[in-house]
Amino acid sequence: MRAFYSLFFLLALASSSLAVRNYFNRDGLLPESVARAYKRSVEMVDDLVSRAPQTKCQNQGVKLTKVVGDCDPAQSRGFTSSHNCATKKSGSAYYCVLNGDGTCLKKSQMKKANMENGECFI
Repeated sequence: MRAFYSLFFLLALASSSLAVRNYFNRDGLLPESVARAYKRSVEMVDDLVSRAPQTKCQNQGVKLTKVVGDCDPAQSRGFTSSHNCATKKSGSAYYCVLNGDGTCLKKSQMKKANMENGECFI
């Protein structure tokens, strides 16, 4: 819940300050340090907002039975979201079925994928 409030605050801050930025930046009225800090906060909000929309995997509790890429059934950690697989379960691969096609994601892809109900592997 804390993450939600933080994201909400950052979005509100970025959206309310867009008009101020456009007004001051057009004439170079913002001090350099304030302009740099503002740019970093906008980049952070852009990164948070640019994440993929949440995708619900259609694995439906059916465990993987054969090795697909880095997803090995012998290394299954159960079903979870892709970001929890990467962080809380120390997963290194994530298997998600969408429209009948299965995909095995590597750890570097898991957080941004924003998937739910897939299978996690170590």
